[in-house]
Amino acid sequence: MPLEYASNAALTGDFDEKVQLISDTLRRPVCEDAVLRRFCVLGRRAALFYIDGMADDNKLLRGVIAPCQQARDMEWSQDTLLGEILSIPSATPTTRLPTAIGSLMNGDALLLCEEIDGAIALDAKGFAKRGVQRTTGELVVQGPQEAFSESLRDNVVLLRRMMRTPALVSEAASVGSRVPARGPCPPDARQYRPSCRRERRSNPARSCRAWRPRPRPPACCPRPGWNTGP
Repeated sequence: MPLEYASNAALTGDFDEKVQLISDTLRRPVCEDAVLRRFCVLGRRAALFYIDGMADDNKLLRGVIAPCQQARDMEWSQDTLLGEILSIPSATPTTRLPTAIGSLMNGDALLLCEEIDGAIALDAKGFAKRGVQRTTGELVVQGPQEAFSESLRDNVVLLRRMMRTPALVSEAASVGSRVPARGPCPPDARQYRPSCRRERRSNPARSCRAWRPRPRPPACCPRPGWNTGP
């Protein structure tokens, strides 16, 4: 966890410094779930942070981005932004970094504007309001009973609802050559390389951890389909 987040840092100072501080806390651009949308409002720069899958994109588009880009001939101030431009149910200003990051982890969006101190937490929650279901296909007597049977983004959101901390980083990578598929990047991507089988044959001592030898049946009762060869 970054030192700035743990030391109760304040969101004050230059606009670029505040954007960089929040980006570093969210581990951008490594964490692909942390989205940064830049735009302008009344000639001032603005930055919108939110967690993909936790916030509702339609709420942000209709209640924040579109009204800000369509605003004309208004006096620039925080009261004008909150009272006349934004059309979102709840908007709470804050000047503390832990409060701002906590709002993001709860599904809200964070708006930073030039010449306005701190940030504005926007109520734009849009995640699925349910818990992790029990598995029905792989029942076990002892062990975990949770099943992540949704899409990749929904499964990551379920994890984020249980661990609401910026230390949880979600990174995706493309796997495959003929038909590339996008999935979560493992801590050691080397173990899923296509060449791991060739490397295992040439040097078994350096085989990847994803491969496990098949168990052999007892010599007295071999079964069809078992590899009984040397």
